[in-house]
Amino acid sequence: MSDASELPGESPAEEVRGLIGWFAKNHVAANLLMLGIIGLGVYSLVGEIKKESFPEFIRNQIQVQVPFRGATPEEVEKGVILRVEGAVKSIEGVIEYRSFAGEGGGTVYIDLDSRADVAEKMDEVKLAVDGISTFPTETERPIISESRFRNPVIDIQLTGELEETTMKELADRLREEIVALPEVSFAQVFGSRPFEISIEISEDTLRQYGLTLDRVAQVIRQWSIDLPGGSIRSEAGDIRLRATGQAYTGQEYEEIVLLTRPDGTRIRLGDVATIRDQFAEVQSYSFFNGKRSFGINVRASEEQNPIDVSAAVKAFVEERNQTLPLGATAPSTSRGAST
Repeated sequence: MSDASELPGESPAEEVRGLIGWFAKNHVAANLLMLGIIGLGVYSLVGEIKKESFPEFIRNQIQVQVPFRGATPEEVEKGVILRVEGAVKSIEGVIEYRSFAGEGGGTVYIDLDSRADVAEKMDEVKLAVDGISTFPTETERPIISESRFRNPVIDIQLTGELEETTMKELADRLREEIVALPEVSFAQVFGSRPFEISIEISEDTLRQYGLTLDRVAQVIRQWSIDLPGGSIRSEAGDIRLRATGQAYTGQEYEEIVLLTRPDGTRIRLGDVATIRDQFAEVQSYSFFNGKRSFGINVRASEEQNPIDVSAAVKAFVEERNQTLPLGATAPSTSRGAST
């Protein structure tokens, strides 16, 4: 008498087939596979598997920055950008280049083919840019570097009722302290206005001393500059000479001599001009919880663990908040990495 639950022509061995059927008959293999999956999961939690807040990608890009003191964006484009583009466009492996011209300097971003050797192409770009002999005299030495992607980890927002200058100095100091942490290699301040030195001279004053704006600008360019003086060979080695006369503060600009009279008296820039050493007159819209703020953006390099970086910065901020000036706070906001 046959079992009523089985259909004619169907056996229990035919009910489960394929991979599942094989594991059903081989219990040892199924248990080993399960132990292997559990082991990989435990290793991923406590092991040295790299953790990222954003997918890693390779960006073959080189950037060329050329400071051009006191220049307008139009002057930067004509004097710097076009010359750099013309020098690098013939390099093999360059897919495209994009440029940015702003006040006081410009940057050219050079995108390379994915198969190109970035180190080799950097040497070629350096040779091409160094071969440009028609840069304006006010430009500084070009800065050539490889663009690297850094994972955004955490932001610190410094807020308070302090003066803008005090807040900016405090934000810069906090950035230096954060970068000094063993787990952190990169941090930058954002949301602040750049410092600016403005020099104003009235027409009456210019006529009184027989000066023109072009003459004043020429004297400032002549005396506010760092000049290489060559080198001296000695038994101990080569000694490089350099004259450091670049002015960086309003007080240093005030001491620049415009005129020396026959009787020996000197007319300095501070005697005829109004010099303001302050923030640039640009709009700034950095706020946190409705209050004026300065941000510090912390990023992780390719070799660093964003979770470790985030934990170190949070611990620092929690401790540092206890010593901030009265009325100032520095809360942190995570950007994809958390413990």
